[in-house]
Amino acid sequence: HITPPPSQLQHTTTGSFSISYSLSLTLVCLYTCARWEIQELVRKMILTGMLIYLPPVTRVAAAMVVCLTAIVLLNLHEPHKDRRVFWIVQGSYVLTMMKFVTTTYHGMSGSLSDYESEILGLFLIGLDIVMYVGAVWCLVLVFLTAKEAALSISKTKTKVENVAEQPAPALKVV
Repeated sequence: HITPPPSQLQHTTTGSFSISYSLSLTLVCLYTCARWEIQELVRKMILTGMLIYLPPVTRVAAAMVVCLTAIVLLNLHEPHKDRRVFWIVQGSYVLTMMKFVTTTYHGMSGSLSDYESEILGLFLIGLDIVMYVGAVWCLVLVFLTAKEAALSISKTKTKVENVAEQPAPALKVV
C-alpha cells in the first residue's frame, strides 16, 4: 500500500482524495504489478527458449544466473502480499533451478554410467514427488484459508447484527 505524505493529500468537499491523485496511485500499482509479470515472462522465456542458442558449456551457468536472479528479485520486490504465497513461489523457483540444472548436467556430461543415470533419474523423480506433495499442500492451504475467511466474515456479521439489535440509549434533554 502506498501512502502519500500529508502535504500531498488533496481533499475535496466530500473528504475523499482527488480523482487525479487516486488515478496516479492506481497507475503506480498497475506499473508495479506489470513490472513483476514482465520479469516473470522474461525468466520463463529465457529458461524455456533462449538457452538453446548458447553453447552447451555455458547453458548451465546461464541457467544458474537466471534462476538465482529470479530468486533475488522475488525477495527484493516481494510482489505477493500473502507470505504463504511468497514461500510457495520461492520453493517453486528453487525446485525449478534444481531440476533444470540436473537435466542440463545430464545432457552436458554426454556419457554417464548406468549407475549415474539411475541416480540422476531418482533425483528427478524425487523432485517431482516434492512438487506434487507441495501442490496438494497448496490446495489444502487454499481451503483452510477460505474457511478462515468465511469464519471471520460470519463472526463480523454476527457482531454487527448484535449491535444492530441493541436498543439505542435514551437521550437526556437538558
